Amino acid sequence: MSAARSLGAGTWGRHTAVPTLRSLPLGVVPTFAGVAAAVAWLGFSSGGYYATTWGPATAIAAGSACAVLTCGGRLSLARADRALLGLLGAFVLWIAGATLRPGAATRGVPEGERAALYLATAWALLVAVRRSGVPAALGGALAGTLVVVCSGLVSLLLPRHVSADAFEGRLLFAPVGYANACGILAALGAVLALGAVAHAASARVRAVAAAGLAPLVVGLYLSGSRGAAAAAAIGLAAALALDPGRRRLAATVFVAAPLPLLAVWLAERSRVGDSQASTELIVRNGRIVFTVVVLLGLAQACVVPGALARLAPALERWGPRVLLMLTGPAVAAVALHGVGGALGDRPAYWHVALADVHAHPWLGSGPGTFAVHWLMARDAPLDVQNAHSLYLETLAELGPVGLALLVAALAVPVVCAVRRRSSLTAVACGAYVAALVHAGLDWDWQMPVVMVTALVCGAAIVVDARPAQSVPTRGRRTLAVASALLMLAASVEAAGNAALATAAREGRGSVAAARAAARWQPWSAQPQQLLGEAYLAAGDRARARRAFEEAVRLEPDEWSTWYELGRLGGLREQELALERIRRLNPLAVRRRPGG
Repeated sequence: MSAARSLGAGTWGRHTAVPTLRSLPLGVVPTFAGVAAAVAWLGFSSGGYYATTWGPATAIAAGSACAVLTCGGRLSLARADRALLGLLGAFVLWIAGATLRPGAATRGVPEGERAALYLATAWALLVAVRRSGVPAALGGALAGTLVVVCSGLVSLLLPRHVSADAFEGRLLFAPVGYANACGILAALGAVLALGAVAHAASARVRAVAAAGLAPLVVGLYLSGSRGAAAAAAIGLAAALALDPGRRRLAATVFVAAPLPLLAVWLAERSRVGDSQASTELIVRNGRIVFTVVVLLGLAQACVVPGALARLAPALERWGPRVLLMLTGPAVAAVALHGVGGALGDRPAYWHVALADVHAHPWLGSGPGTFAVHWLMARDAPLDVQNAHSLYLETLAELGPVGLALLVAALAVPVVCAVRRRSSLTAVACGAYVAALVHAGLDWDWQMPVVMVTALVCGAAIVVDARPAQSVPTRGRRTLAVASALLMLAASVEAAGNAALATAAREGRGSVAAARAAARWQPWSAQPQQLLGEAYLAAGDRARARRAFEEAVRLEPDEWSTWYELGRLGGLREQELALERIRRLNPLAVRRRPGG
């Protein structure tokens, strides 16, 4: 038996020896640490939402791939590896082609940069991770999500100053910045933790994973994300359906779930999420809930492994059937409850996206343009950037070809998991499916911490499904050069986004910063907009007008630039600007009585 096969079985098989640190291949520890650090870093960087994180993250991923290709051993990419990379690469190229339309670069290039981050992540994982390192990659994803969720729980339950966010209230949204993203991240971690408790051979791994279930499940509840809860149930059902050891996994759910659910019961009856409660009550309840979560986590670590060993034979007889029978009603209950409020304003977003599909049925309206069409069609003063559905927004912006490329790329790991049918790939696929389901209900694509965690699970499936006797991939040097070029391009991207962020931060007071951003991003209207504002603040109306005119040329659908041009122009220019604003953002124009 090869070393890779031995480690995979030793980590997830129940009847093999537990690997020690000395027996682990050298690549396993860096894989675990690298994945955990990446997920945690993105989580603490506002989930990777802002463009300033994309370039560095892409450069690190591409640089890691380049280092492995330059110094590593044998590289064997199977057909599924090539399919995943080829389809993701084609999707990135499709976005790049769409940005060539007149006026599309300002909104389209950032979409391509984010998609390139996901391509680089998948490329680095497929190049660097061997089959022996797949459990380590999944363990790193679990560790990273656990760090992020636990940090959020500390901020929520033990706050230095009690406050309620204007948009998120007292939900669990830190450090990611969005409660639903925290919810799905906790859901992914919970599915992976259940799989580790069920199938890990090491008693320490099972104990740590069992302890992590308490904060992950409580974090999922305190995020208030019903969609994430439903996605977790669907992901668990997928894992049960694919897992040849489903009886063991089902028994694990019955043994490991009660204590975390008890913590959820206590959190539900506390006032930690009530922004109307008094500060003293929130602080006191937060300390109680935090203490209970810690104690129940410790109890999980001490009790669950032993209880599972004793109760598993009895529970394995009827556990899978009962769980599968309960999953459907649970998801239906969440969905029906969601109709009454959990969907929020999503139906309005989806209606606008569908109208965009009808208006641009073949090629879409262009990457990143949903926000433009939302302002045109909205009937409420809501500033929305995304359609809250990855698949519907992709269809509206990139057309059927773009959607087909994306769906085909995301489907590759699922196909591999169905064919592979191992406990390892089943658990990874459960978390991966949960992420795909939730992406259809929210803007997870714009939160790299979620998509990178999902891609770790997807890449782990593809790597584990490689044939035992795979043919070495040729062209290692060419691939290393391509990775180096991607790293260089990402570094340039990072410099440009950093310059733009600096100009935006310094605001109207710095012409030099805006000029620097314009040099780095000559294709974007945003530096010109900032430059015009800086000139206007300095009293140079002529240069300000020229900067705003250049911004309009680069992006004619930004209503705020037309507003600035109208302020600087004569009567004719004001009428033209007003007409444009009426078309681009009707609610921004307040008509006078009788006007």
